[in-house]
Amino acid sequence: MRATSPTQKGLAARGDPTAALFLVMAIMGCTPPGAALFQTHPELRPRHTTWEGLEQSTTRSPVSMDDYGDLIARVTTKSPRALAAWHAWTVSIEAAGTAAALPLPRLRYTAPFAARDGSGPMEHLLELEQTIPSPISLSARRNAGLARVEEARWRYESVVLDVITDLTELLAEVRFIQQAILATRVNEELATQLATAADGLFARDAGTLFDSSRARSQLAQLKVDRIRFDELLVATTGQVSALLDLPTHLVLGPLAPWPLGTEPSSLESLCRAALEHQPELRAVDAEIVAAIEGVHEARGQWWPELMVGVMWRGGRAEEFGMGTPDELGLMLGLELPLWRTVETGTIAGAEAMLAEKATEKQAMLRSMVADIQYAWLLGRNARRLLVLYDETLLPEARRSMGNANAWQVARSAGFSDFLEARSSFYSFTIARERAYADAVKAEARLRRWVGGTIGDAP
Repeated sequence: MRATSPTQKGLAARGDPTAALFLVMAIMGCTPPGAALFQTHPELRPRHTTWEGLEQSTTRSPVSMDDYGDLIARVTTKSPRALAAWHAWTVSIEAAGTAAALPLPRLRYTAPFAARDGSGPMEHLLELEQTIPSPISLSARRNAGLARVEEARWRYESVVLDVITDLTELLAEVRFIQQAILATRVNEELATQLATAADGLFARDAGTLFDSSRARSQLAQLKVDRIRFDELLVATTGQVSALLDLPTHLVLGPLAPWPLGTEPSSLESLCRAALEHQPELRAVDAEIVAAIEGVHEARGQWWPELMVGVMWRGGRAEEFGMGTPDELGLMLGLELPLWRTVETGTIAGAEAMLAEKATEKQAMLRSMVADIQYAWLLGRNARRLLVLYDETLLPEARRSMGNANAWQVARSAGFSDFLEARSSFYSFTIARERAYADAVKAEARLRRWVGGTIGDAP
């Protein structure tokens, strides 16, 4: 059972909406090894990836899901990306155990054989050798191995946050499309009635050709929108299926609104939280530590490696004459770093690796601040639009539709007013759902950058 990271413990303690997923992550050690994966997914075997095999693997019994908690729990345990990061962490843990281990000992045996001229070995020779690296090298390898384990651990947590963010954004898009389809169907029914009424008014010379043509064009546009949203729903659901490793014909029920959290107070508070909790930043720090240890190991090449061993010689063969007493000896050897070009090249390579990792961190910090600022401003704008649509535009559009209908019945206004009011109400409804989806996406991106701790930002 693996240890739970500090970020995961903090999320669980604070009652964060995504905290439950980390409880599920604790059972990731039960995932099948590679050989078992080939049995359940034969298309993963080298040179066995065919369209038929891929289609058979992805076409399973239909699955219907509509609960956010179940979807989040599944993506953390079944997503191929999360599983790959988990196995990479396991590999680094196993590799760390061998990083500081001594090289394997070497055993050599020479057997006697009869030769006409008396040449060749005349007794049994047994040699056992063990190379002992320098203390500097052993310490650097051990520390670098531990740093790589820490890096893989934070990479895994970063991937988990990535798949959660991707799933949240996809589900926000699915819900937007679902709401858009509902709005399109309702407005298509109303537009059909209006188009029929406009044609009737025009036939009785009580309406204009412009109103009739406009009503028909609005109806045609709504039909195109419905087809477009239906296809978008299929495509987006397919992306969710791929992320969750579910059948391609996943059925997502009507999704409830994603609960939006409180709006972050400032950009500085978000950046401070990201610097404290960002797992990707911790992974880069671990890479830098491993690179520093690599420099230490390269600079410690002047310390020679030691070779110790024992030798036994005896058991002279009878055909070689009188036997001699057995001999037992101790062997000592040194690996001398005499070639300066090897030493300078190794040091230069280690220094370049350290510079590369430090520069990667610099680039990451710059992009992190820019991405946080973009998501923060996107979320603020989306929340402002939500207030605008909920408190002003949609209520005004509803009143306009009611007034236009009353005027049309009273014959005090033209049919154009009702057509314009319906079109505005439809556009505002779609735009409102778009703003809500953008707000959810922006919050998901911020949670990804600050490690799921938006609520704790000072």
